[in-house]
Amino acid sequence: MRMASASAIALVILLAGCRSGQTGQTGPSRPSATGFLTPGTSSAGSGTQAAQTGAGGVSWITVRDQREQAFSISVPQGWKVDGGMFRYRIAYPRPTVDMTSPDGMTNVRVGDNTIPNYQTPNTNPYLPKVPNNFTPVEAYTTGQVFAQKYGSARFGSMCQGIQVTGSQTSQPKYSQQVPGYVQATAGSANFSCTMNGQAMVGYVYAETMQVGAVMGQPANWYETAIGSWLAPATQAQNASAILTYSTSTLVMNPTWAAWQNFLVAQATKINLKTAKETQEATAAMDAREAQWRAMMRGETDDFNDIFTGTPFGMNPATGQPEAVPMSPGGPVWLDAQNNVPSAVMQPGPAYTQAQPVSQQQ
Repeated sequence: MRMASASAIALVILLAGCRSGQTGQTGPSRPSATGFLTPGTSSAGSGTQAAQTGAGGVSWITVRDQREQAFSISVPQGWKVDGGMFRYRIAYPRPTVDMTSPDGMTNVRVGDNTIPNYQTPNTNPYLPKVPNNFTPVEAYTTGQVFAQKYGSARFGSMCQGIQVTGSQTSQPKYSQQVPGYVQATAGSANFSCTMNGQAMVGYVYAETMQVGAVMGQPANWYETAIGSWLAPATQAQNASAILTYSTSTLVMNPTWAAWQNFLVAQATKINLKTAKETQEATAAMDAREAQWRAMMRGETDDFNDIFTGTPFGMNPATGQPEAVPMSPGGPVWLDAQNNVPSAVMQPGPAYTQAQPVSQQQ
């Protein structure tokens, strides 16, 4: 059975494209429908001239995103098509194209706008456990494991008796590794289940990327590419071909890409400013805490001196502090053996007068 190759899942190119290029201070304007969006009734876009029957044994038409005029993509003619460009946050667009065959038995999906960004748990005991109300906390999941979990959840709601029948790792095609800072992984998984008594098979390819995993601090991680299909076992080859071909036809709107670049640049500036201010505030707080601890340590030591009757005196002969019993009055003297007599006059040439010191010094 032929499955969709990892290189065919090209949707992440859209995300990479919207993060590339230069941006100005004022930024480009948001793209309008003029010249790019053709009005239509499909929620993913409207069809253009139909192509000849080709990949997957279907005819193809091109649909265009009507939500943000971000992209166009070819889909099987006559299939139900939903989707467009969604936003999880301003800097994180989420494209989705969902295609369902006329008989409702085959479903092919490129992207998924329901997948959020994630943050790894805070395992650093020195960092405050601040509740995160925006980003789900989840340990980093490799592309292979993500494909298994995603397929089990997605297909499990569509058919019965879902099982993982195979899983494999692969090299990421669209996520770049940065040693020590960015970890990118890829993988795929195969599934089997039944729908209305009919044997079904499914497939998921996924890439994930973790950024900033250093010194036990929480790191952010993302799904950076995903494609999937579920079909009757007899239609598995066609479903695979449809996913492969559809993703290969994705075309970005350059105006939207420039506009998205500007949004990302502005969000980055805000994040960098916030990070710098947080770092400076943390450093100032650490300095105040160190000063306070030193003061408290000195006060505690001075109290202990009084409580135990054993203060410290500086031995001029050695330059080192020595513990000496508290004297009821008069100078305290030290010899080479740290004998400590108390006398008004120097007991002898071997003795030097101890100088009182405080542990706060």
